[in-house]
Amino acid sequence: MADSGNFAIRKINSNGNVSTIIGANSGLLNRPEGLAITPGGTLYYTDYNRQIVGIANANGSVSFVMGRSNVRGFADGPAGGTGLLDGPADIAILGSDLYLVSNRNNAIRKITFDGALDSISTIASSVGAAAGDAEGDGKDARFRNPIGIAIDPSGNLIITDTNNHRIRKIVLPN
Repeated sequence: MADSGNFAIRKINSNGNVSTIIGANSGLLNRPEGLAITPGGTLYYTDYNRQIVGIANANGSVSFVMGRSNVRGFADGPAGGTGLLDGPADIAILGSDLYLVSNRNNAIRKITFDGALDSISTIASSVGAAAGDAEGDGKDARFRNPIGIAIDPSGNLIITDTNNHRIRKIVLPN
């Protein structure tokens, strides 16, 4: 559970007991929002105010996957380099890729893992595009503060487009 107001990531077991994976006093989180867990147990999270996607490790440490801590931006590119985020809100896993909504960028982004060259790309909207409400493929689509993302049974992305008051679907290429 992302406990945004307390700057923590918590776990609730099957008995209802709550434990803290990364706590408020760690200084590592500044508004965790989205969580996604791989079948192997890797816990990815978004930190809305730190502008990053990270991994919450079982020992209470974090690893950065994408974005630069406390650097707001909108740029496609490699991890640790030019790949920037602004308001990463939610995250979902499909295959070996991560998909996320970048709330203040009004965009849907994809993180691809390729060993030494992990990268982020924009799959819906475009760098520098104004917020809007437009259907369309890829770069032609417009969003206004998307906040949630899920994967449907057919492998499509379902997006909560908050300020357009819509639920949107992105059909991914095979």
